[in-house]
Amino acid sequence: MDYRAAARNNLGTAQPKPPAPAGARMKANSGPPGLGNGAKRAAAGASLSYAATAKKNGGPARSEAQAGQSLTSLAGTAVELELVDGSTVKGTLYAYDVYSGVAAVVAKPEGAAGSKMQVSLVKAANIVSVQVVEAQAEDVRLPEVRPVEPAAIEARKQRELGLARERAARIGVGVSDKAQSIFEALSKTMPCRWDQDKIIVLDEVLIEPPYTVESCRELSAAPSLPRVKKVLQGELSRLV
Repeated sequence: MDYRAAARNNLGTAQPKPPAPAGARMKANSGPPGLGNGAKRAAAGASLSYAATAKKNGGPARSEAQAGQSLTSLAGTAVELELVDGSTVKGTLYAYDVYSGVAAVVAKPEGAAGSKMQVSLVKAANIVSVQVVEAQAEDVRLPEVRPVEPAAIEARKQRELGLARERAARIGVGVSDKAQSIFEALSKTMPCRWDQDKIIVLDEVLIEPPYTVESCRELSAAPSLPRVKKVLQGELSRLV
C-alpha cells in the first residue's frame, strides 16, 4: 500500500483552512480562549509545540504525527521555526512528511546567485514554535522526483558490493602494520591480494610471513618471481 499517496488523498479531501496571519505564532497550550487544556493541545499549533516543549523539559513528548498537524496547513507559507536548541530556521515551508515527522524548509542562501536554493530538514519534535512571517514565500521549484527502476537499484547494489569486496581484499587478516604497508607498496606497481595473512602477487607469486625476499615462492611456472623479489627488496629497504 502506498501510504504517502493515501496521505495525499486524505489531505486533498480535508476542509481548507484559512491562512495564518503574518506574525501569528503557534506555541504549546495555545488555542482559542475558553477551551480546556486538552482541547487547546488538540489545536493545530498546540500539538506542534507541545511535543517539542515536553522533549526540551525532559517530559514525555507527543507523537510526531500529532506534532506535525499544524505544519501541513502551512505548506507554501513563509515561516520562522524556533528549535529546542535556541536556533531558528527561516524560509518557505515546502512540505511536511507525516510518516517521518520531518518538515522541509526552502530558502535562498544569502548572496546566492541564480536559482540555487537551500533545503533544511527539521524534525517536528524539535520545533518549539512556528511563526508566520510577512516575507513573501519563495517560488519553490524543486527538480521533479521520478521513479527509479528496480533494475537500476539492483545494479547499483551489486556495483557497491563489488567495490566493498575489493576493499576487503586489500586488508590482511591478523597482520601487522608493517605487513599491510608492504602490501600497499607492492600494490602500487603490481596487482596484489590477500589470502589470509599471505600476499599473492600477479596470481603467480606467494609471499608468506615474515614477508622477506626469502619468503617468496612461485605458484605457477610464470617467470615473475625475480621481478617480485626485486620490487619487494626495494620496498623493504624503504620501510627500514
